[in-house]
Amino acid sequence: MSLVAKKSENESFTLAPAGTHLARCVQLIDLGTQYSEYYKKSAHKVLIGWELPTEMDGDAPHMVWKRYTCSLGEKAHLFRDLSSWRGRAFTPQELEGFKLNTIVGAACMLTVVHNERQSDRGTSTFADVTSVTGVVKGMQVPDQLSQTIIYDIDDHDQVLFETFSENLQKTINKSAERSGGPQEHDATADQFEAESPDDDVPF
Repeated sequence: MSLVAKKSENESFTLAPAGTHLARCVQLIDLGTQYSEYYKKSAHKVLIGWELPTEMDGDAPHMVWKRYTCSLGEKAHLFRDLSSWRGRAFTPQELEGFKLNTIVGAACMLTVVHNERQSDRGTSTFADVTSVTGVVKGMQVPDQLSQTIIYDIDDHDQVLFETFSENLQKTINKSAERSGGPQEHDATADQFEAESPDDDVPF
């Protein structure tokens, strides 16, 4: 699932082009514990954002986002994309503790597909991230252009929070952590608090 976001309601938003692009992770936003009406349960969610430094939208690179359940279970989309991005499987040690913010600043290749979906405002087109892989050996990735954004819901930063779009703020405020509602403990989220071992993969 992708979330279209922008810095402020006054800025126009141009959809990122479809295709396979060089990219760099520049945003990691903790959405907290979100309840799914479809699955009738709560889960810890995180939003990852990448810039496309070779695809400019005026003076700034295009951005794309993908929303994940914060889990390294074998069926989880986050596990699949991180494994593909790193180019190798997680070790048992890493599965016990992986510091998710190590992906911020790391380069990759993204495949973006344009899909239409129904929303409250009718049919909308979204730039969906369908695959994340490592950068081909020898390929140069431009330096980072966008500001790094890391938001931790347990260490809420109101100044940073107010720079988010209205829709993103509403999503975070619906979380159990921000709304004060009942919260199901997600044990898989605990693993992201631990340090991951150093190695020669991007993170």
